[in-house]
Amino acid sequence: MTALQSPAPTTDRPIPARDHRPSANVRGLTVVAGGALFAVGNLLHPLEHNDTAHESPTWVAAHVVFAIGALLIAAGMTVLTRRFRSSPTGLVGLGITWLGMVLIPGGALMEAYVRPLFDHHGFGEIEQATILFTMVAGTSNLLGPALIAIGAIRNRLLPLWAALAIPGITVGRCSSRCCPRRATGSSPAPCSSGSASPRRAGCPAPSDARTTGPAPSRCRARRHGARTRTGLPAAQAATSSTASP
Repeated sequence: MTALQSPAPTTDRPIPARDHRPSANVRGLTVVAGGALFAVGNLLHPLEHNDTAHESPTWVAAHVVFAIGALLIAAGMTVLTRRFRSSPTGLVGLGITWLGMVLIPGGALMEAYVRPLFDHHGFGEIEQATILFTMVAGTSNLLGPALIAIGAIRNRLLPLWAALAIPGITVGRCSSRCCPRRATGSSPAPCSSGSASPRRAGCPAPSDARTTGPAPSRCRARRHGARTRTGLPAAQAATSSTASP
């Protein structure tokens, strides 16, 4: 009598789903390409960000290249998450930098295509209306790379030169936008609004005398005292104070 041979049991193993995500090499090359375009955009951008900078023939090209480079950097930044998994500071910096890179194209395209359509005062109103967007984008692009550099240096995740170069991606552009030089070649204006104004509250500037009338007596006293302190002879100071009403 022969024993019936039962068929060997078969195990149905699920077929793993195919990973359609780009490989690490592709994402790394994407970040490198984005950084290269960012550098090209800096080279194309006018040296002085003043009221006539938008008339430069490379104005639109510079900002379009900025926007494309920022999107490429944001698209490939996930390649760094595995390297920075041991650094919470670096991971937070990557997230903040990603947000800043995603927001850069909005401001860059507005500068490229909207800025040339308005004069200084008209575009100033647009900037005031979008001040929150500008603050979030600017802060993200400054704080994020700084946190990445801190995490990379503290945990030795990147070479020192590479860690220090990461904040340089955006610091140069943001600082040039924050403190633009005027067309006359004067020194950069302070970043804090109102700190560069030479006039005091209620005291019109000397150039405004024709439109605002004579300055109040307290303002004339301040100006007179300033002339005396800067080396005006005492006799001339006394004569001017006597002649003033």
